[in-house]
Amino acid sequence: MRRHLLTFLPWILLMILAVISAPTLANPQPHERHHRIHEAIRAMEDAREYIRTAPHDFCGHRGRALEDTDRAIHQLRDAAACERY
Repeated sequence: MRRHLLTFLPWILLMILAVISAPTLANPQPHERHHRIHEAIRAMEDAREYIRTAPHDFCGHRGRALEDTDRAIHQLRDAAACERY
């Protein structure tokens, strides 16, 4: 019985290590505050660049879309910098 336990002990330890480290691997920046806001900022910046470099003007909405996107990014940065809860 003891021999069987020693045979499976490394596997048991490996499983425990996998369970403990899984949440850390799922969130690569665990100390980033307001991570959803930062994700939204990155998405807005990506969309802004797409709108800016697109070969068409989105039926005349490009300028206004860029202005509104800049304002939204600014507001999200201010929200992420807020220290109050």
